[in-house]
Amino acid sequence: MKITPSVLVTVTAALASLALTAAAANGQDATATSQLEAIRARHNVPALTVCGVGWDGEKLTTAGPWAVGDRAIGPGGPSGVPATAADLWHVGSCTKAFTATLLATYVAEGKVAWTDTLRDALPEMCEALGDELSEHAASATLADLVRHRAGLPANPDGAMMRRLYMTERAEAREDVVRYAMTHGGERPAQGEPGVYSNCGYIVAGAVCERWGGKPWEDLLAERVRLPLGSERAAFGFGAPSAGDNAGLPTQPMGHTSIERAGAGRRWWAVPEGVTGDNPEAFGPAGTLHITMEAWGAFAMAHARGDTLADGARDAIGLSREDYAELHRPVGPPEFSAAAGWFVAQRAWATRGDGDGVVLTHSGSNTMWFATIWIAPESDTALLSAANAAGKGGPAATDAAVGVAMRALRN
Repeated sequence: MKITPSVLVTVTAALASLALTAAAANGQDATATSQLEAIRARHNVPALTVCGVGWDGEKLTTAGPWAVGDRAIGPGGPSGVPATAADLWHVGSCTKAFTATLLATYVAEGKVAWTDTLRDALPEMCEALGDELSEHAASATLADLVRHRAGLPANPDGAMMRRLYMTERAEAREDVVRYAMTHGGERPAQGEPGVYSNCGYIVAGAVCERWGGKPWEDLLAERVRLPLGSERAAFGFGAPSAGDNAGLPTQPMGHTSIERAGAGRRWWAVPEGVTGDNPEAFGPAGTLHITMEAWGAFAMAHARGDTLADGARDAIGLSREDYAELHRPVGPPEFSAAAGWFVAQRAWATRGDGDGVVLTHSGSNTMWFATIWIAPESDTALLSAANAAGKGGPAATDAAVGVAMRALRN
């Protein structure tokens, strides 16, 4: 189904609400939450959430969001405060798709081009670095940057990482950009895998800040989240604030654990602050927390982007061609990277025969785990998060998206 300009406003409004409020008001589906609780218990994570969103040709359909488990577990045991479908969940490196989408809005406006090099996009920084500037980094394009093919280091070195926690956000972020631009290496040859780079996405955030004149956090709210219809409170950065009463958390908390022989895994909730997340400088690479409703709206913008009519733009300001570029993969099958996504194929992702293309990413700051799957060919998005990582987080969220998939099909 093509989205024409005359129905674009209706579709945007539907994306904003996702019909999730009504689903929550009618209560969680007992079968799905029972299955979700069994998954949570089997993989021993404190709390688990999942949501599925699809388009049936006329309207959005939803599965969930559902949530089970406890917001926080400490030495004394569970807090007794259940996680809810309206809670905020840290999505780690799934933030990268938001940063790539934000950068695409500047491309759509003609401020920059995907073929621009970092020398074109950050001329003041490059000039200031002088002889320290890596020519490999300076000649990398923005398209390379968001596909982990710019040759930039994965992360700052250990000494810089420690400093970032003690440095004001803007200064710290500039320090990372300088580090990345002076430590660039050769870009991978065609057909070779790239090097997954958090530094690269912090640089991408800096490009957005140069054109937007505001911190990346504000730009993301104004240009990506708010156009989809949710208030600023639907997402934020760093560990979600759990309130002043540690015994009665107002949001889920991330967890660390120790596993002892014969005693199993014991969880400890990690308070917000320095220990609760990566440094603020890492924002564009992975510090977003968000409600499942808001994340689902973003996911469906990508799932439906290929159906925009000729000349039409969605609420974010992107066209069908803009989404096609964001979803264009480069690299071998084991590292087929698009802009903020990895690209694969799955049988469930198409309405026809054979396999369909999927966009996917997972994220973790070691205290949370999140995963998302988008199937543009079948207009489907599946997303899940847990407030713990370790061995259980990936397995639990993978199993949870299966619950949402089956619910959508029913």
